[in-house]
This record gives sequence, C-alpha cells and structure tokens, in this order.
Amino acid sequence: MKKHLAYFFLLLLTACQTKPVHTKSSTLSAGGSAGAQSPQATVRTNPDGSPLENKNYIFEETDGENGKEPNQPMAGGVGPQSKNQNIKIGLILGPGSARAYAHIGVLQELQRQKIPIHAIVGVEFAAPMAALFAWKGFANDVEWQMFKMKDENLGSAGLLSTSSTSAQMDDIKDFMKTVFHGLKTDDLKKPFSCPSLNMSKNQMFMLSRGSLEQMLPYCMPYAPVFKPFSQSVAGVYDIKAMSDYLKSQGANHILLINVLGGSLYKKSNLQSESSAFVSWAELAAMYTKPGGGVDTVITLNLDGYGLNDMGLKREIKSKAVDLSAGQIKNFAERMGL
Repeated sequence: MKKHLAYFFLLLLTACQTKPVHTKSSTLSAGGSAGAQSPQATVRTNPDGSPLENKNYIFEETDGENGKEPNQPMAGGVGPQSKNQNIKIGLILGPGSARAYAHIGVLQELQRQKIPIHAIVGVEFAAPMAALFAWKGFANDVEWQMFKMKDENLGSAGLLSTSSTSAQMDDIKDFMKTVFHGLKTDDLKKPFSCPSLNMSKNQMFMLSRGSLEQMLPYCMPYAPVFKPFSQSVAGVYDIKAMSDYLKSQGANHILLINVLGGSLYKKSNLQSESSAFVSWAELAAMYTKPGGGVDTVITLNLDGYGLNDMGLKREIKSKAVDLSAGQIKNFAERMGL
C-alpha cells in the first residue's frame, strides 16, 4: 500500500513541475511586419523643407529596432559562423571622394576573411557603395555596379584629377538610375543609412528609408567634387550620429574605415589655403581618431591619390586590398572572429 501511495505522489509532483509555456509578444511596424518597433520619425519634411507627400523617401532620425533577424546571412553568404557569435559589427565607410573606391577593396578583404557585417553606414561618395553592400552582401557586386560609372562621364563632369570644377548630382543621374532604379531600403538585406546635412536648416539627418535613387543624392555631394543637392551635402562630421544609428540596429562594435590617411595635398587640385582643403584636412584628422562611439579604426595610407582621381579608381581599389589585409586580420584575431 505504501508503495502505491509513493508512486501516486511521485506522479502528482511531476505534474506540478511541468514548465509553463512562454509566449513572445510582437508589435507591428508602419510596414505591417511583426516583431519590429516602429522607428520614431522626428522630421516630417524633406531636407529642402518641402512636404513629404507624393515622395518615395522618408528623412528621419531613428532610434528603434528594424526587426531584422539577428542571424541573417552576412557578407558573402557568411552568417553567424564566426568564433565569437556575440559580436555584431556596425561598419562606417568614411568619406574620400575618389579615394572612397578604396572601400570596395576593404569590403572584398572583409568578405575574404569572413568578417560578418551586421549594419552599415556610407558617408559622402561611400554612400552608394554601402547601399549596394547592404543590398546583397557581396563585395564583388559593389565593384561591378560602381564601375558602371564611366570615366568619360566623370571627365565631362569635372571629376578627373586635372579639373577643379565641381560637378552636380545630375551629371551622374544616368548611373544612379541604372544601378538604383526601383530599389528601396526595404529590399536591403542589412540595415543601411547615410548622413545628410541640410544647410538651410543646419540639421543633420540619418537617411534610412525609401527610394535609394532619390535618397542617395542628398548624402553624396561635398566640396570640391560635387555641388550641394537641394541645399544638402554629405553629413561628414557627426560620427556619433552614425554610430548611434548602427547601435540602434543591434550593432555592438563599431568599425570605421578611414581612407583619408596620408597626404591629401601631394596630388590634389586643391590649394592649401582654400576652404575646401582646410575642411578635408580637418576631416582627415578627425577620422583618424574619431571617438563618437567608434570602437576600431582602420586607416589606409593612400598617399599620392587625390580626391578627384576618379580615373585611378581601379588602382585605388587594388591598393586598398593590400593596405587593409593585415589590419583586418589583426582585427579578426583581436575580436575572436
């Protein structure tokens, strides 16, 4: 009898210890997808002050999650296969005009060494490169698309090293249409943003939603290469805003690629006393030791390449592979990747 009673109480005790089922709550974003918080848009007008209605893009400062799965595929199909799966790298591709083509070489080396990129920001001429990488996650595709910008178009726009004439974004509108027509930020595999400064409002925007063909021209222009577009230029100075955006998308280590290493004056059409040269010299110093939430900086010494050397873009890209390989390897070892 005692044995039967003991068996009965054992069954009762087992039933009482059954684990409860936990449910995971979710919210709907503006686009209607579950699991994402709606970003808080603080600006309801375009950078030029016109109404947002009938536009395909939104200018906002975001501080919410974007709802992307943390285990989504990374660069070159490399998902969470690194040794340290807790690291989520937020990548900033810094400004540099023609030197920005070095970022393609860096992306190729990051992919070769299987460094996963969680989210990305592109500054000035690096904005379209970052957007293309966020789209498919393949560095070679970035190269293929960016080299559709032909030298003859760049020359007529004053973007080759012999010219001191600033171009307009309309000069490369055919390239923008060919590469980005119909592509929206919702189509991207990774979170992407680019900074834009509205000069009339003296306000910086992190642009992260809408049509890339219409959005990117607000992020790319900066003297002396491009004239302002609709009262806006690249927001090159607010590195903290860039870092904050990446962290809002889940990144926990901010890596900045600086292509302004070495002298900007040896081969440049800029006069050392010009305001444009002073501005770029300040940027070079700032991006070498940026602070503003950046954890790691990789600086490429592109001494001898000017801001307008678009005709040397293939050479600049190849040089960057050699310059970045060792630094990226050291970074990977340090991070346990």
